Amino acid sequence: MAGFPTNSNSRALQQLYSLFEARGGERSAHALAHWQQVLRQGWPTRKQENWKYTPLEGLLEQQFLEPAENVFSAEQRDKLALKIDAYCLVFVDGRLCPQLSDEDLGTTG
Repeated sequence: MAGFPTNSNSRALQQLYSLFEARGGERSAHALAHWQQVLRQGWPTRKQENWKYTPLEGLLEQQFLEPAENVFSAEQRDKLALKIDAYCLVFVDGRLCPQLSDEDLGTTG
């Protein structure tokens, strides 16, 4: 039954934690505090009212992986870019890609 402590619950937490640890240099104190809270509380269970009717089977069956490296090139960006006079910010899979975005964004320091 989803939500109860099972091997798949602990496996999912272990996978997520290993991904968190692998990104060591990129994590903030805020992220670390949230992970400590996750580890303290553990995976949600059906005994918790907010999770009582939430099926977690699909989530627990997933294999959590590091996102693939950016394979988007400057040539592809140029081909898809709008031909307007504006700053260019490139997002790939929802994440800012600074190497493909404009370096000078007109900000003053």
